Amino acid sequence: MVRLTIRRLGAAGMQRREIVTILAALAQTAVLLAHGPTSSSALAAVNPVPSWLTYTRPAAYQAVVIDGVQVPLRDSSYLSCDLYRPGTSTSSPVAGRFPGVVYQYHGYGTNRAEVDPPQLKFLAEHGYNALQCSVRGVGGSPGTIDIVGPQEASDGYDIVEWLATQPWSNGQIGMVGYSYGAITAYLVAALRPPHLRTIVSQASYEDLYLDIAHLGGVRGADVRGWLLALLESLNTVGTPPQQQVEIEQQGVLTDTEWGNHLLDDSYWQRYAIDFSAIKQSGMPILAFGGWYDIYQRGMPAAYQQLPKQTWLVMQNVSHVDSPSFYGTASGPTLAWLDHWLMRLKSAPLPTAHVLSYEMPATGGHGWTASTSWPPPGVGSMRLQMNSDGTLSHNATQAGSTAYAVNPGDGMPSYWNIGDRPDSPEIIAWNTAREAQRVHFTTPVLQHDLVMTGAAQAQIEAAFSATDGILVARLSDVAPDGSVTLVGTGWAQASLSPDYKQTVPVIPGQPRFYNLEIWPSHWRFLAGHRLQISISSGDVPRIMPDAPLGTVTVYTGSGASSVAIPVL
Repeated sequence: MVRLTIRRLGAAGMQRREIVTILAALAQTAVLLAHGPTSSSALAAVNPVPSWLTYTRPAAYQAVVIDGVQVPLRDSSYLSCDLYRPGTSTSSPVAGRFPGVVYQYHGYGTNRAEVDPPQLKFLAEHGYNALQCSVRGVGGSPGTIDIVGPQEASDGYDIVEWLATQPWSNGQIGMVGYSYGAITAYLVAALRPPHLRTIVSQASYEDLYLDIAHLGGVRGADVRGWLLALLESLNTVGTPPQQQVEIEQQGVLTDTEWGNHLLDDSYWQRYAIDFSAIKQSGMPILAFGGWYDIYQRGMPAAYQQLPKQTWLVMQNVSHVDSPSFYGTASGPTLAWLDHWLMRLKSAPLPTAHVLSYEMPATGGHGWTASTSWPPPGVGSMRLQMNSDGTLSHNATQAGSTAYAVNPGDGMPSYWNIGDRPDSPEIIAWNTAREAQRVHFTTPVLQHDLVMTGAAQAQIEAAFSATDGILVARLSDVAPDGSVTLVGTGWAQASLSPDYKQTVPVIPGQPRFYNLEIWPSHWRFLAGHRLQISISSGDVPRIMPDAPLGTVTVYTGSGASSVAIPVL
């Protein structure tokens, strides 16, 4: 291993010979880490876009639309669903039996008026019985919503089996879902309906607590907007006044409970995906994610739970633009369904178990293929946060730096707010903000360096208050000084590392805090620098809960550092 040695800076600054030594050593390290091993196990460029992502075949049918189908449930209730069947015309279903797809089983809005009819029509035209159902309490389905809870999973089991046992079904059923629908697909798969053969999950959490409700133990702000938005979809028309109140209170109470239930304890098991049950089924899974998605951590983590039966596709997308990228029910999803449900020999599987788009969008090497995520050959590069503001393999003398807490710190870019983090407007905003934060920066890279996975920041800090929040941002600094966000990590000072118990925070007493910086696949180009910044706010991703006061970050020998996974 090549280590970068940096001598402690004297009052007169760094001498030319020392600078040359540092840059030469960094160049050697970057060459080894950026290019990695040359074996077939390393990431292989597969530019242009893999042909599997552009799979197509002609439509063979017309779509027959049957609105308001009441699919019976085991407790004698029902879900209101729309059914799309292959037809010889828009009014005459084709005789025979076809595979089926439960598509977008979620709690948003009414059925056809608001939820993906083009994709349902597409599936029917290509020979699938497509069923879209609203969960209880939404879109004509009676009852009270149970947001991603056991009732929705149980009902999902029932609609899969209903679709499988119809006289026009061949019993081969898949589930396809995006966001809420992706989560319910995993939840239903864990119950192992006898006729469910595969799922396609596009942007799901792996762990509700960590992925959206409490980021690093910190209350997530986005979950509140998500839950409150669901209230607009609740079906209270025609229900008794008391039931209307109960339905609305369910959404409000869930919002309050999720936000205020701070510990990662048995409470969250109600919403957990049982990956062990899915593993026992051996069910093949196609998992789509985005490197700017709300579930930037969730989809790679879900893959890691089931690596032998999951094909992961990580793309250059955010949450709101991801459906348009793959069309949800076209291209790769059609190839997947054709392979597992229709058993078409012409329908290929992905070229590798992991297809990942290497970021940034301009400068990265585009699509890559690997046998796993993180890919084989990944090592850990530990960098010290030094007292002189450098980020280096070698530590300077121990020291510290302090900053005033700004709970409202953040950037106006998130999955549903503003532009992407790599848009010019957001880069300009972030560059100005980064200058106000405590930050640590590497020397200029002489060669490309590729990050593949989640970085781990270990920050030694002390708070002037009896609690606090730490936010660590990993960024890419371009030669012109502009700063692009790569990934973020969070920590609530008063929680244990496993988030299962509270820990007293003694003002002025330093302690180490571990922050997982969400994963990325990012190429830091030659001429660029890596930067870690520390603050206590990240609006609109987390609630502005950090107590006012100061935070002291300890630097140099034996203090704060970050480990970055590099290929």
